[in-house]
Amino acid sequence: MTGLVAWLLVLMGFAEASPLQIEINGSTRELYSERNALIIAESAYQNQAWASLEHVQKEIDLLHQTLDKQGFVVKVERDLSGDELRTALHEFATLEGSKEGSAALVWYVGHGTTFRGRGYLVPVDAPVTTDSQFKKIAVEMGMVRQEFTTIQSLHTLLVINACFSGAIFETMGEQKGYEAPGRADREYYEYLLHPGLQIIARGAKDVEVPANETFARAFTDAVRGESVPPDGPNRLVTANKIALHLTNVDLGGITPKIQNVGQNSGDFVFSPVDTNPATEEDLKSTTPQRAANSDSAAQNESGADEKGDEPAAVSPREPDSPDHPVNERVLGPDKAAWGFLAVGGSMIGLGAAFVQDARQASQAYPLLSSQEVSEFRPKVEVTFAGGWTAIATGAVVSTVSTVKLFKRGQERKARKSTARPQP
Repeated sequence: MTGLVAWLLVLMGFAEASPLQIEINGSTRELYSERNALIIAESAYQNQAWASLEHVQKEIDLLHQTLDKQGFVVKVERDLSGDELRTALHEFATLEGSKEGSAALVWYVGHGTTFRGRGYLVPVDAPVTTDSQFKKIAVEMGMVRQEFTTIQSLHTLLVINACFSGAIFETMGEQKGYEAPGRADREYYEYLLHPGLQIIARGAKDVEVPANETFARAFTDAVRGESVPPDGPNRLVTANKIALHLTNVDLGGITPKIQNVGQNSGDFVFSPVDTNPATEEDLKSTTPQRAANSDSAAQNESGADEKGDEPAAVSPREPDSPDHPVNERVLGPDKAAWGFLAVGGSMIGLGAAFVQDARQASQAYPLLSSQEVSEFRPKVEVTFAGGWTAIATGAVVSTVSTVKLFKRGQERKARKSTARPQP
């Protein structure tokens, strides 16, 4: 029943996957059936050897807002332990990554390190590298790379914003680097249909990177087509073009690296529907924020830190512009919710009828022989169980539909009360 309920929740729009179509010589082809993204953000480290990362919330906001406008279903995981980090990566690779023809993006921001020639992602519960438990808790970058080599998505992009992130390319052997897409229109877009796993590392294997959101900002600017001209009539921006752009951006003298894993040469594709730069107001996203301490909370209230950096975009509320894509989807008419509410009520009624029939049938047992009872009982039990299953499923569907409709009603009221005239 759990699987049925999960499927119904997806169908009802709580996880909305958006396809991406491209036009090749006048005919429309679906490049991605859906697009999914996992953002893993480690900031509140428990061991003093690993400094807290105050910029992480800004980075989450930048990525979440940009990918949401692209049509990605975005999942954010904050401050994971070693076991939780492994689980999050594995579940994303085996669930979202099992969908053929889809696009899967994973972004890690947090500490990274090397130990005895190997690179590691550092979860929030990791001890110092000299501790005997470090290798057990930290997540080896080679394992992360291997986790995604068998993924079924058409294109997968893994981005690591951490110190020593280039260590993920170790032991990979000779791989494909950047390929300039100097092809005719049809050949180029057919090339995009090839599968591919690409990795972008913020720096080399022996390079420490600054703790700021500069890298994420340069990446999202390119995704929106602001700093990388969209390619061709389909207005596409690819991971290779973004990586080439990042090598020409001032990132403190640090040059990111990109490689294709294996022999597949596909290129991850973005469609920059939003060509306007993200504003601080845009970045007031719906992603949750954890205040690490009173100092960071005070910084959030003031909107700027003591070093004079730009205001932190950390407010958890959505942009209040009525025509913002998030609000268009959330506040629009929802006939589906009403339909599922009716379906849930019908399932409850049907289940109740089954239960009642099973009870009446069981009352006839004294009138039957033992052989007849043994033949009849399994059918009654199946009917009884099926009835209760229908009641339970109908109750879940009805409750979720009611909550969704109530929330949308409240949001419509809030929208009316805060609506501003458009210029």
